[in-house]
Amino acid sequence: MNSNFSFSSFSEKSLSFIKSLFQSFSYLFFPPSCIVCGEIAEHSLCAVCKSKIDFIQSLPHCKRCSLILHENVECPDCANFELNFSRLVSLFSYSDYGEFVLRKIKFEGKLFVLEAFTYEIQEVVSSIDFDIIVPVPSYISRFVKRGYNPALSMASLFSKISSKPVVFALEKIKNTPSQLDIPKEERLSNPRGAFSVVRNVEGKKILLVDDVATTCSTLSECSKVLREKGADDVIAFALARTPLLR
Repeated sequence: MNSNFSFSSFSEKSLSFIKSLFQSFSYLFFPPSCIVCGEIAEHSLCAVCKSKIDFIQSLPHCKRCSLILHENVECPDCANFELNFSRLVSLFSYSDYGEFVLRKIKFEGKLFVLEAFTYEIQEVVSSIDFDIIVPVPSYISRFVKRGYNPALSMASLFSKISSKPVVFALEKIKNTPSQLDIPKEERLSNPRGAFSVVRNVEGKKILLVDDVATTCSTLSECSKVLREKGADDVIAFALARTPLLR
């Protein structure tokens, strides 16, 4: 058997393809409507509701980790935590409309909504240099139960836009609770030892993709193990970034 074979990555690719195929057929009979207001809308997010999301680039924020800040305030995450990625790029705040949309994607499988952010992702692609795209993996039992991984869908969208390959370089080897479901003080240690590198990443510039960054500890842990295996650089991306006071 190929030593590079990963059952979890094979399952994620296969189930995501089946889900995308089913969704494509359903659109023929049930035109998409906005997941927020219910109006007919391409990619299920209308322009009016999208405009109500707090996009990070339009707000004062940390240029390294995308944490929304008050003017002239030092970023507490960068000051207090060891972050193993070069920087984190994030699109919008995990609050209000942004939280509603992200939860629809993450917990209800509304993966087609990701297409509504194609323009913003194109802007990200044009601003960074990377060789491969690595999604943050789910633990296999959680992935099988849910049937999808938003990070994989986002990685696929990045690949479509950038023509760079998705590489399943990480495997989650420990079943940890969701960062959103545990107290803030437990989030820093929760991902430690939970990931291993299963592909050759030596010398690669990696775009590491996840759905939401809370304390950034998951992205930092993944970046750490990738760097330990010889990755030249790791730039992280999260669709949403938890605000400072959550």
